[in-house]
Amino acid sequence: MGALLPFASIYLLALLLTTFLAPNVYGFFRWWDGCRPSILSHYIAAKPFSKIFGRIFLIHLAIGLIFLLRHHGLFSWKNLGHWGENRGRGGSGKFFPKFFALGLLLTFPICLCQALVYGWHEKQINLPFAIVFSFGGALVVAFLEEVIFRGYLIRVFSAAFGRPAALLTSSFIFAGVHFHGPPLSSSASAIAGWPDSLRVAGGIFFGAVRGFRPVPFFSLFLLGVLLGLIFLRYRHLTASIGFHCGVVLVLLLHRRTISLTVGTPSAFWGTNILLDSVLCPLLLLLPIGFCLHGFRQKFCRDGP
Repeated sequence: MGALLPFASIYLLALLLTTFLAPNVYGFFRWWDGCRPSILSHYIAAKPFSKIFGRIFLIHLAIGLIFLLRHHGLFSWKNLGHWGENRGRGGSGKFFPKFFALGLLLTFPICLCQALVYGWHEKQINLPFAIVFSFGGALVVAFLEEVIFRGYLIRVFSAAFGRPAALLTSSFIFAGVHFHGPPLSSSASAIAGWPDSLRVAGGIFFGAVRGFRPVPFFSLFLLGVLLGLIFLRYRHLTASIGFHCGVVLVLLLHRRTISLTVGTPSAFWGTNILLDSVLCPLLLLLPIGFCLHGFRQKFCRDGP
């Protein structure tokens, strides 16, 4: 468990650094949109301060963990995310597109069912721009989160507790960090300062307690389990990055391109964030069962 101390140090340092930098970065984006308005500048400046803060924090955290993994010889750009017997074999290019497509196929049916049940209308948005930036955002989020949760935490917990406990623990943390404190008001988001930055940092640190909702938490936990199983099964980070990217891309496009016409959403179908749908964890259980059936003996073996 001594490897958790460097992770905790990097986590707190990244949070502290983001707390100081985020107001300036957010102010720059709003200044840029005011001086040289464009589709890109307006897209970034329109995001709430908490979203900008979260992205900067993930970047700082992932950079720190990449250097930590490289220091221990567990990460290289040439063999992205290789672990154990697959290290140095290459062939990473085949994993990303295959699992990216699987992520799309898993998530799209929920969106389609929601639209058919609730009804929908198209938002007034530049569709090619939305697709390009949704894909870019999904790729960045998938890469950063997979480096943190599968690339680092599963390795550390596997060495300490074995793979089953490592998978459950890292998935529990993965679900918890997606909950934040209450969002800033619109007036506070317009000009973000140090107090706002401290509030968002506190929301990230204590978010699992302050913003907890059982169905989204369980959905995120099962998604973490599935991503962990993909990484453990194929021993390559690009596999889980591809699947994660496909899921996030559908979620982003679903929110940005259509509006549901329903008044009060049902618990089974959820809202346009999808993760609050009871259908979501039910669908995730199917590929989890398939993965466990395919390599249950190898999964329980400790070590790389």
